[in-house]
Amino acid sequence: MIKQSLKIKNFKILKNKVLVIAEIGINHLGSENYCKKLILKAINSGADCVKLQIINAEESYEKGTKSFALFKKYSLSFESLKRINDFCKRRNILLFATPGDMNSLNIVKKLKFPLIKISSGLNTNKYLMSEVLKLNLPVIISLGMTNELEMKKIYKFLLKKTRNFALLKCTSIYPSGDNELNLNSIKRLKKMFNCTIGYSDHTLDDLAILTAVSNGASIIEKHFTTNKKLKIADHKISMEPKEFKLMVKKIRRVEKILGDEKKFLSRKEKINKKKFQRILFSSKNISKNEILKINKLYFKRPVKRNKYDITADKYKNYLGKKIIQKIKKNKQISSNFLKLA
Repeated sequence: MIKQSLKIKNFKILKNKVLVIAEIGINHLGSENYCKKLILKAINSGADCVKLQIINAEESYEKGTKSFALFKKYSLSFESLKRINDFCKRRNILLFATPGDMNSLNIVKKLKFPLIKISSGLNTNKYLMSEVLKLNLPVIISLGMTNELEMKKIYKFLLKKTRNFALLKCTSIYPSGDNELNLNSIKRLKKMFNCTIGYSDHTLDDLAILTAVSNGASIIEKHFTTNKKLKIADHKISMEPKEFKLMVKKIRRVEKILGDEKKFLSRKEKINKKKFQRILFSSKNISKNEILKINKLYFKRPVKRNKYDITADKYKNYLGKKIIQKIKKNKQISSNFLKLA
């Protein structure tokens, strides 16, 4: 059963429903209009919310790195981000971001996003994280590139300021291969930490995501684009609208399949229980005053049931009892046919 404890102001998260995040990141390529298009496409494809990456290249990356060039060229201006945020508010779309540095965090503050994400590359940046926690907002942190001891330190660090946070299992390899995921660790994370546990995905299809949900992930984060053939930014590890929509459809089906861990019988199964379980029949003609013995019994599925049926699990309670009326072969042996006192 999915257990969701993250709380976001003015946004309802169902306790037994996976929160699906469409990670646009910088796939908008610096275009305000394209970013708006991506947001609408993501929501229409089943995403619950949308995330951007807001990073100041000068503050976050050394010149000469690919990331510096990428964010220097394609970052959105504050004015564009404000218009995009207003665009989402008018449509009641939950938009939030990963701030990569203090400059970007100040932008997040000004935009009054209701939620903040800390990426795997930032989960050791204690100063940035401390400043994020001062905002008293729900926080989602990816655990990519951390070992178990480091995860515990992050958890304790968060607990000093808040209990409204989520930790995401993440493999920081782009794309991630099957043998690098170890998604059974989600079960361990759920035992180790008393918080929402999710999964941030960097694979090329939806199998890992569905596996994560099956293992108890309450949040799924997946990169989103309208054209994953683009070789810029994170398009390669992203899903296009049709794929994303199908993924969400499968997630919702997995939720139904997982159901309630305390529930073993469905309503229909309870009905079938009465139809399919065996009851006592006579294997031969039985005379009045005979004693009921095992060699006189069949265990059959009946055409009809009645309140005097003797189910197969209770047959021993009736062995040795006297028959008080004649019973023909292949007839139900009802409890009122026997002297029970």
